[in-house]
Amino acid sequence: RSAKNFKQMKNTLFIPEQKTDHFYLPSHTVTWNQNLEHLEKSFSKGDLEKFLSLYELAETDPKKALRQIGEFKKIYPNHPEVLNLLSYVYIRKKKIRQSDKLIEENFKKNPDYLFARINFADLCLRRKKPQKIPELFNHAFSLRDFFPEKNKFHISEFRGFMTLMGHYHLQIKKPEIAECYHYLVHRT
Repeated sequence: RSAKNFKQMKNTLFIPEQKTDHFYLPSHTVTWNQNLEHLEKSFSKGDLEKFLSLYELAETDPKKALRQIGEFKKIYPNHPEVLNLLSYVYIRKKKIRQSDKLIEENFKKNPDYLFARINFADLCLRRKKPQKIPELFNHAFSLRDFFPEKNKFHISEFRGFMTLMGHYHLQIKKPEIAECYHYLVHRT
């Protein structure tokens, strides 16, 4: 599809239905606007500010962030975003074994958290177990099919899911489908 088929509004992108001989994706609306509502419900105001500062620190100084996020995890040991952030910092520090353990823990504790599911699916792919992917996503190969009640997705959700599905299709030897997923990742 050409770039003119992608309709952009302020901080929002409408991706029309994609249909080829090998690939189908229903239309999606993607946003860059962060919705912190779920975090506001699960953290106090002070802890939300602390979490957001830890998120920034993970980007700029993962070594320093590792200890501080570990301490924050003691307060919120089952929080999906805290576990996700800590696993990200472990990856940045090249501590893959610790990251993989946290990815598994997060998925077990928070199976409805999309990033826990995406990260666990990625772990399955890295362990050469692609057969687990369809079941992990209820045989849905688009976010719209996986979350039929939801009509807008954050760009990080869209890119994470589409990248995962691209790698999945590469691993099961369907490169023409993988190419469609990766094309959409790079167009957003």
